[in-house]
Amino acid sequence: VPMAAELTVDVNAMPRIVFTGDSQTVGCVGAMDYAQMIAREGPLRVFNRSVGGSNTTHLLYEFGGGTVTVKAGETVVHGENVSWTAGPYIGQRVRLGAHEYTVDSIEPVDYAARLANLHLTEPAREDYSGSDYSFEPGWRVRIAEVQPRYACFMFTVNDAGWESEEFKARLAEISRRCRDAGIQPIFLSGVP
Repeated sequence: VPMAAELTVDVNAMPRIVFTGDSQTVGCVGAMDYAQMIAREGPLRVFNRSVGGSNTTHLLYEFGGGTVTVKAGETVVHGENVSWTAGPYIGQRVRLGAHEYTVDSIEPVDYAARLANLHLTEPAREDYSGSDYSFEPGWRVRIAEVQPRYACFMFTVNDAGWESEEFKARLAEISRRCRDAGIQPIFLSGVP
């Protein structure tokens, strides 16, 4: 049987589309996520930068909550009563007191008790314990660094509790940031 002609494709020439949102965008174990399905449909370079447990606050604004503890020289920050047991995205920065570090990974310890370990890419420069800490907004690593032509936003579940007008204002802020960067936003977000 004759083989089809060889075709070389430069993925960097393909339009980039980034998907971001909460666990609905991440996909489930054993199931194909929405970004993977779109990747099969056309010549697009697809990035899935969604984070389970995240919401529009994690994308647009600094966030923290609960208390964290780390010893100088260690790379594991222990979190108690934290809201980030499933994310933030790898590569985000976190400020612990006066020092800033880069996130390597999140290790959920106990979802119900809101316990999680935050792994840093470098050792802590000094002991730290307290609630004066914050993660940078996820916009840089989830959207800006990808430099997409299109960005698909799928937030709803973890934004419950916002009044409709506040949630719509957050979507308007996402739209503004996209316009400023020359990105076409696509919203697959219902109003919670």
